[in-house]
Amino acid sequence: MTFQKIIRSLCMVTFLMMLVSVAIGQVTVYNNFGPGHNGWDYTYTTGWTIAGNNVSAQYGVEQAMGFQSTSDGEVTDIWVAISLVPLSTLPDTVIIRLAQNPSGLPPDTSDIMEEWTLTTFGSWSQWNTPHHLQGNGTSQLQEGQSYWLWAIGKETTWCMWCLNEDPGLTAPHTIRRENENWLPIGNETASAFRVDVTPGTGISTPVAGITQAHSLSQNFPNPFNSTTKISYSIAKPDFVNLKIYDLYGKEIQTLVGEFQDTGNYTIDFDAGHLPTGIYLYKLQAGDQLIDIKKMSYLK
Repeated sequence: MTFQKIIRSLCMVTFLMMLVSVAIGQVTVYNNFGPGHNGWDYTYTTGWTIAGNNVSAQYGVEQAMGFQSTSDGEVTDIWVAISLVPLSTLPDTVIIRLAQNPSGLPPDTSDIMEEWTLTTFGSWSQWNTPHHLQGNGTSQLQEGQSYWLWAIGKETTWCMWCLNEDPGLTAPHTIRRENENWLPIGNETASAFRVDVTPGTGISTPVAGITQAHSLSQNFPNPFNSTTKISYSIAKPDFVNLKIYDLYGKEIQTLVGEFQDTGNYTIDFDAGHLPTGIYLYKLQAGDQLIDIKKMSYLK
């Protein structure tokens, strides 16, 4: 079987797995819309400003709101309430990023998992349906881990991230003004958003030193900027190949090509010399194809 046929088969399996995931249902791991966190209400006449560099009244070009996942799972949907600032006639674009929060510090580009672009916004003077962001199938959340939802204004953006109706609900929050550093993180009134996952697909933690079968893990972070880590397990001594391919099946780089003993391995992949895009990585042990996974490289 050619590598291209393997990729097509893998895509079909992935599609079928997506259908099964939809059938299983979703879990909401963070939701602060409305009193009691169960509704969709938010204070659409007030919120945290997301203003661009060329807006004279701008307060913060970027802002980030923290949350903690209550379950393992693959991100399927995120909902955010962002409206046009009163009297604004400027063209608006807001970039929304989902980022890891491994250190409790403001977000960094190396922590980005996935991002979306918003270009249309409702009026500040009425309730609007929250923006619906759909996951691309690469972002995994872990129960108890912290993450950032990070909003970035473009040059002339003048929008606001609407607040939850309950002023007592707070969350880690930070902003960055034009050409300045992030302000200190404080527990501020929470902006309104919700995060859903497909349960049971989170990153599991293997028992140290025990390898029961050959396996290939999702690279971390993903998406990534410049470098990412790829982990895999070898169940019995064998000759191991770990290679990178583009979406057309062209081999880009061999990361591993040697005989390896039983164990768990992690290797760094530096994509700094490659263009932004989606790449595949394939693990093979002897004549056995173990797995093929995709990763997203963002410069």
